[in-house]
Amino acid sequence: MDACGALVGINSAIFSQSGGSVGIGFASPVNIAKDVLPALREKGRVLRGYLGVAVVPLSPELSRLLKVPAQRGAVVAEVVPRSPAAAAGIREGDVIVSYQNVPIQSPNELTRRVGGTPPGTSVDLGIAGTGGERTVSVRLGRLADEPSSGDR
Repeated sequence: MDACGALVGINSAIFSQSGGSVGIGFASPVNIAKDVLPALREKGRVLRGYLGVAVVPLSPELSRLLKVPAQRGAVVAEVVPRSPAAAAGIREGDVIVSYQNVPIQSPNELTRRVGGTPPGTSVDLGIAGTGGERTVSVRLGRLADEPSSGDR
């Protein structure tokens, strides 16, 4: 809670050398809890969308190196084999610049948007790459609790 008594986070873990309640606490932001609460009530668990990429920020240096005109977005550093991204033809070095026609400013934004979209949903991604800009339709998978051996 903040100084006014408003809820800002929910305790999720504590690091304590004694095993007691004194130590360093970790909390999830209350906005995340608000987003997942309806799914927990309805289904008893949260299902998150899965694209199957590892992404990094687009810096001016990477933009020049990749020869893409984009100034903001998420650079695909790795594509998981047999993932929705691989099936859609997304390649390493592509820059994801939009998600459902809304500009993507950072890798964190892309991750939040994908995770917040139900599995099985088809989404349009704007991609800037060496071949120019294109739109790719991807049917999101379901983010597994544990990666399969094929995803490692």
